[in-house]
Amino acid sequence: MKALVIGGARSGIGVARLLNSKGYQVTLTTNQDFIERHELENLGVKVSLNDKDMGLVDTYDFVVKNPGIPNDHPLVSQFNNVVNEIEVASLFSSNYNYYAISGTNGKTTTATLLWEMLQKKNENALLAGNVGYALSEAVYKDGNIARDVSLEISAFQMEGSPTFSPDVYGLINLSPDHLDRYDSEQDYYAAKLEILNRVKIFVRNIEDKNIHALTQNYTGKVIDVSLHDVSKDVFIKDEAVYFNIVKLFSLAEFKLVGEHNILNASIAAVMAFLAGVELEDIQTTIHNFKGVEHRIEFVREIQGYVITTTRKQPILNQRR
Repeated sequence: MKALVIGGARSGIGVARLLNSKGYQVTLTTNQDFIERHELENLGVKVSLNDKDMGLVDTYDFVVKNPGIPNDHPLVSQFNNVVNEIEVASLFSSNYNYYAISGTNGKTTTATLLWEMLQKKNENALLAGNVGYALSEAVYKDGNIARDVSLEISAFQMEGSPTFSPDVYGLINLSPDHLDRYDSEQDYYAAKLEILNRVKIFVRNIEDKNIHALTQNYTGKVIDVSLHDVSKDVFIKDEAVYFNIVKLFSLAEFKLVGEHNILNASIAAVMAFLAGVELEDIQTTIHNFKGVEHRIEFVREIQGYVITTTRKQPILNQRR
């Protein structure tokens, strides 16, 4: 069995380790040297520092590329079936329960908050994907253990994940992005939505006009999140966020500023609830959550003004 990994970085190194451990003859090619090269070579991985070497064109069981490498890359374009490390990792992790989160904005905050909730259920809970930790690295290190995964997944990662099937898929928002990579914004949206054919439950921000327009004919199991319409599945009433009749959390103790963060927390909370996290643990986690590094966070409210900070300097905002 043979595998070609195009591109190094975390995902390339992680999937090279994983496939090598599964008995594959692995070649990794990248355009610059990296610290882990000698370790991989000692494991038996062949490393090439010329990622445009056409001599690497061959028949492989897996051709895996870094999500950031475009499909028209000279070597990538020589292969018909190119996947990414999430696809490969998912094939070797049947005991993982996947809770995938995507959107143009807010993915990291939502995925991090969900992970903190999942940890209350099981200390093996994992935060991986576009957030910076390769899923394949986790599967390589920990094996096929029983665990819940909060997976931040980008459009680039979805392109090469034809069989990846998350238990729940949360979509926060859709707006034009990465148009240097996609021919049109519709192509970008399509990359985010193709996964719907394989998800078990779809949690969507129904107030996002693009999500609403593009998924209005979706026939799978869906949970609609709204901040303003109490007829939806997740909504705000009496200064609290509800999932049908279940009170997920109170807004009075929510520390992050802005409706977008209430939306992020609502999506994370309902996904955690679906994952079996205890309601009290969901509420405690949300009320203690201060955000992720380099994001705006709440400090205190003084005379009707909210003080926030980016962890570098405070910002004065109008009353929330």
